[in-house]
Amino acid sequence: MKQNILIICDSDEHYLKRLDGFLRDSLRIPFDIIGFTDKEALLDFEEKEDSLLVIAGSLFKSSTVKGFKNILVLDERNAALREDHIEYGMDEDVNLKHTGKYQSSEKIAESILSMCLEMPKLSSSGIRRSYKNKMKITAFFTPERRTDQTGKAIEYASEEGAKEKVLYFCNDPYCTNKIIRGGEYDENLSDLMYYAQCEDDRFGIYLEKIVRKNGNFEYIPLPMGQVRDCEGADYIRLLRKIEETGSYEMLIADFSEPFKNLFEVLKMCDRIYTLKDVSGGSSERIELFRNELERVEDFDMSKLVICSSKDVKGIIPGSTGGHSDTYYTRRDD
Repeated sequence: MKQNILIICDSDEHYLKRLDGFLRDSLRIPFDIIGFTDKEALLDFEEKEDSLLVIAGSLFKSSTVKGFKNILVLDERNAALREDHIEYGMDEDVNLKHTGKYQSSEKIAESILSMCLEMPKLSSSGIRRSYKNKMKITAFFTPERRTDQTGKAIEYASEEGAKEKVLYFCNDPYCTNKIIRGGEYDENLSDLMYYAQCEDDRFGIYLEKIVRKNGNFEYIPLPMGQVRDCEGADYIRLLRKIEETGSYEMLIADFSEPFKNLFEVLKMCDRIYTLKDVSGGSSERIELFRNELERVEDFDMSKLVICSSKDVKGIIPGSTGGHSDTYYTRRDD
């Protein structure tokens, strides 16, 4: 298999080493990363056409980058990723973009991933799998709207994220949580659901580009409007695609909004948390939900945990919270 090549060219050796180290640790695409502090070294480099060149704006000249087809220029002034016109002396089919040099390394990595998705010859096979064991899937679903399910699920993600690699998402179209919903996100859960449906071996690149980090866990941003109309099969496909990347040890699905064939998705989860209102007003609705689950063929009721919404620590096995987990098993009546 031909190795993907990423070249970083910057006369600032300290900056080059810092960016090189970050990209080696964070990018899961199999890249052979090469660093040059002398732009003249680019002239003698042979494998230009299929390489991705990341070059400081101060070194960027058409004569220096001649032969390269994919170029990301690190501007000292501008920060946003933008396309640029092809300069005189450059080939017309060059994929040329600019982004800010002094923005965060995470933002630069995101720009690199955007470039990768426009490189047809880039190989995404052999993407590094961080975890080989089966990804654990934990779902939150509560038929009672008065509980702050999303707030508790995020606390749970933070607690678990301190111990293992966690990805979180929520499907609530009216969620107001400012962490997972914001206008600054270019792509979100709706986009990732679409990419999961496409027969594309680059799903891992899309996932890596879209997810964001908050403290101990990573999350998929919500769109500003409603999440695209999805049913159980769509969520099952998404969960399987995420697991295939080997990027996470645990996925937390905050199903604040029910959807068609929800129970089929819950069947593939390792644990389902349902939060009861501390006032006791939600007990009847939860009982109806539990009864419906019992009618689902081959559903393992021992996965269901019903607990108080007062203290999130009470739903974390082995924690010191004051609320006990309630495990339900299938009744024989």
